[in-house]
Amino acid sequence: LRKARKDGAESSRPRNTGYTVKGAVLGMVSLQIPRAIFRTFRRGVAKAALSPFSMVGSATRRFVHLDNVDELQGVGDIVRRQGYPYEEIFVTTRDGYRISLERLPNPGSKKVLFMQHGVMDSSFTWVANGADASLAFQAHNEGYDVFLGNFRGAGGERAHQHLNPNITKDEYWNFSINEHAFEDIPACIQQIVRTKMGDLSSKSESDARPSIIAVAHSMGGAAMLMYAINQRENKLAHHLDGMVLVSPAGIHVQSPLYARVGE
Repeated sequence: LRKARKDGAESSRPRNTGYTVKGAVLGMVSLQIPRAIFRTFRRGVAKAALSPFSMVGSATRRFVHLDNVDELQGVGDIVRRQGYPYEEIFVTTRDGYRISLERLPNPGSKKVLFMQHGVMDSSFTWVANGADASLAFQAHNEGYDVFLGNFRGAGGERAHQHLNPNITKDEYWNFSINEHAFEDIPACIQQIVRTKMGDLSSKSESDARPSIIAVAHSMGGAAMLMYAINQRENKLAHHLDGMVLVSPAGIHVQSPLYARVGE
């Protein structure tokens, strides 16, 4: 009897149907509007809202939107769609790895920016924010000849090659930051020097030498330091006029126990 009275009392209470009615109305409206039309309408509203801010609007228009990410064919496609020139140079290291060196060319410029990514990354990091917010594009706008390095194992399938056609996957992926610093970076910088010397060969000797600035992130920063120090110790030219290291990684001489578990 008590349970019956309780159930009756609950059923007699007025229920808040506002959310249900709202959801039903929205559901009916959304079902009647095709998704493509709704998406177009949404973008139109966003564009109209951003139009007073020309810089923001420009960045939005030129950004690599997630909607078309599946259509993009690597960094080259991104760069070309932003209206910039693009070249890809395949460089072979002394130990036989084929790596990708990508370029936003300014052939007549002495100013060179060599950009090197960090761990578990690629050259995509330097163009990912579109033409108005990515360092590679902004440097090109300022007259730099921009080179984007890819460490071995990065840069797409075409760069995952080795001079030894019989190399196994285990052998291919058996490398460390040492190979990045002492093989990959030297090969890229030597290629940059050769390329720029060819571009500037018609100029006087003093004007034919490029000024190369390296910009490197995380592991790329550590590898760049290792490269420069190693070249200096071996009395070899490193060809760099400066380095900008963004959060360069460090190496512990004595790592804590938890860091050595996977060794």
